[in-house]
Amino acid sequence: MANCTGFQRVFSPAGPAAAIIGALSEAAHQRRCVRLRYRAAGGAETTRLVDVYGVVCLAGTWYAAAHDHLRSAMRTFRVDRVLDAQLRDRTFILPDGFDALSYVQHSLATTPGMLAVEVLLETSLDEARQVIPAAMATLEQTPQGVLMRNAAHDRRDLAWLAHILAGLECSLIVRKPPELRDELRKLAAHALELAERRE
Repeated sequence: MANCTGFQRVFSPAGPAAAIIGALSEAAHQRRCVRLRYRAAGGAETTRLVDVYGVVCLAGTWYAAAHDHLRSAMRTFRVDRVLDAQLRDRTFILPDGFDALSYVQHSLATTPGMLAVEVLLETSLDEARQVIPAAMATLEQTPQGVLMRNAAHDRRDLAWLAHILAGLECSLIVRKPPELRDELRKLAAHALELAERRE
């Protein structure tokens, strides 16, 4: 199923076509295979058959968690790189307990070049869930507070996340990456500069 929130990264380009998101979401819901035409980051195009287990929106970017028959393995596909998606009659069985959001987050966090994000929110799990959408990050209750985990593509993602964190009313501790601390410092300095301006 598709999952997204009103939190959109202001730096994101126009999102993927609604028809592609709709087709992949329908495939996941109906448990039908999809013939996918996909363009990789380097520009190479491939056509493959996939079983879409779920479609999620994370930090303003859409992803499909799917079993790729070409590779005989699970893959995370960026939906904005999907050129065409055609549903097939062939069906599949979804693995018990599969969580598409958790899979995509783990996949991104372990991808070379991605920045794993961990922030300790000093609040309750119920309160954290009210301000941090499920599609934005995973939340885990710990003795110290609520551990928020996410993955960032680049510094632009971290800048966007810094704006979100600065708007929270609870105290927090950035565990990693250190670059997120830098973004919060830059944001604080900019806010102070704006506050001191006079006509």
